Amino acid sequence: MNCIFSFYNYIADYKDSSGNDFHNEFQIPKSTVKDETDGALCIKDFLLENGYTPVAILNIKGDFTMAELKKISEGKLFSPQTLRESIEKAEFLPL
Repeated sequence: MNCIFSFYNYIADYKDSSGNDFHNEFQIPKSTVKDETDGALCIKDFLLENGYTPVAILNIKGDFTMAELKKISEGKLFSPQTLRESIEKAEFLPL
């Protein structure tokens, strides 16, 4: 990725007050947060402030464009096995 900024990449699952499920990709500039955990907490706070309930926030390690992150989210950039293995190795933090 040729960019002057470096980002932490996340995929988040969340619900609205009616219980509808949502799934979205987020990028947080590394210069704006302390670390990956702080970035996830920023997304959690953003969702809560906008009336959503976070279900899961997954940090996707690596340098990706938003388009690539969307493909990862849709299961189009990596095989399902690769994505499953990454999730199994993921660090889970309480929301």
